[in-house]
Amino acid sequence: MGTNADNARLVAAAVTKYIGTKDKWPTSGGYGERVDLALINAPLTIQAKFGSQQKDGTFNGVRGAVERYRNAYRDLDSGWLEHLANQDEQHLIALTNKGKLNGQRSKASAIIESAGAFVGRGLETRDEILADIESARSAYVGVKGLGNWTFEYFTMLIGEESAKPDIWITRFTSRALGRQVSHAEAFELVKGGCEGAGVRFVRAGSRHLVVRQHQPPTRHAGNSRLASRLLRRRLAVELTCDPLTPRCPDDRHSPS
Repeated sequence: MGTNADNARLVAAAVTKYIGTKDKWPTSGGYGERVDLALINAPLTIQAKFGSQQKDGTFNGVRGAVERYRNAYRDLDSGWLEHLANQDEQHLIALTNKGKLNGQRSKASAIIESAGAFVGRGLETRDEILADIESARSAYVGVKGLGNWTFEYFTMLIGEESAKPDIWITRFTSRALGRQVSHAEAFELVKGGCEGAGVRFVRAGSRHLVVRQHQPPTRHAGNSRLASRLLRRRLAVELTCDPLTPRCPDDRHSPS
């Protein structure tokens, strides 16, 4: 199986080979100061599609839910988490969606409770949350149905160097090592692999390190150079799939 360092080097090589060097990585600021939007986004992605743009210019999926909330409170310029914590559950469901967690609790109710938990600890802004990550983590995972992986994703969406080890990241690391890895191992190996490759660990806004296929697209198999270029382009798009980018892969197998 190799040592952790050996495995991290293999992942680093895969990052460089299939995704490219850090100077070719487009970046995003995620949601910036809008911690409420990040806190809505993270739980909603549990076993859900992120969303795509429709013909009328609106979005479906998780992105559509976040954008509806943003548009409803466009003039809100502070007190974001307190405002979210005071939402009525049914009203938030109507604004976002009817998604439920495993215990059949609505995701909206968990979002409202987590916002209240942050406010109760005096963690109301991006800087306050990032300055006391472990207190913020405790507040978040203390909400029934929410766990460490969506907390990591939440912090990534507001600028922390982190990742959500969903099916795409575990698939990437599993293929890099030639064996199945757990969510926890994938998280640590991607972190170590990115550090080994000399890149920042899954930059804010980059939702996935993705290798859905190592083979070139079938219809271009006869032209290896074109197939390789198309594959790199596809991976670059998926790497930078973020709250501001509509072209995102299915996230139905996300851990909480």
